[in-house]
Amino acid sequence: MIPHPTLDQLATVPFMLITALIFAVFWSVTIELSRRKISISLTNATWWPAAVSPTTAMMQNFGFPKEPNKTFPKGVTEPMVRDFYADLIIICLAHAICVSPMIPVVIFGWDQSSELVKVCFILGTLGDVGFDIYDAISTSLRTFSKNHPSPTPIEFWFILVCMHHTTALLLVLPLNMFYVHRSEYHQTGKDSTTILSLFFCHCAHLLIILHL
Repeated sequence: MIPHPTLDQLATVPFMLITALIFAVFWSVTIELSRRKISISLTNATWWPAAVSPTTAMMQNFGFPKEPNKTFPKGVTEPMVRDFYADLIIICLAHAICVSPMIPVVIFGWDQSSELVKVCFILGTLGDVGFDIYDAISTSLRTFSKNHPSPTPIEFWFILVCMHHTTALLLVLPLNMFYVHRSEYHQTGKDSTTILSLFFCHCAHLLIILHL
């Protein structure tokens, strides 16, 4: 028997908040340790020099400057581009990890699923909330802290924190409390899985092109 919290426990706001905060601590440790390793490994990739320009253009679309300014006195440097690319990989992997335990409920439905499967679905949603808590705090610190070694522009903060992360931060707990049995809610997990699959296929295709 795999030890796990009960559905009754996961139906309470305090327990969900504590669980989400535990996930936030987990993500903060694993992501901060992984980012540097991934960023350094990119320097050894034969395709990386060709990926710098399109990645820089993507950063500029999110508000990073095209020319040096007060916040970015040297402009967007190559190490910044590597860190940004590493963050993209980490974000995709983190969301894939969160979505994975939701899949059985999407396949079998809420009523036909065991308590363990239902618990896994809720934990998957809370894992995503934990990631959003970590990333919202991390991005805010990088945006508003003076002389941060890895700054982000206010435009990027607004898009990521105010327009993106707030969706999960504001909606997941109420959905888990009142609509966790609804297939429409489960379908969101399925759609996220599909989007992630398409994203990974697209990235793999781009890497093959860049390598050639």
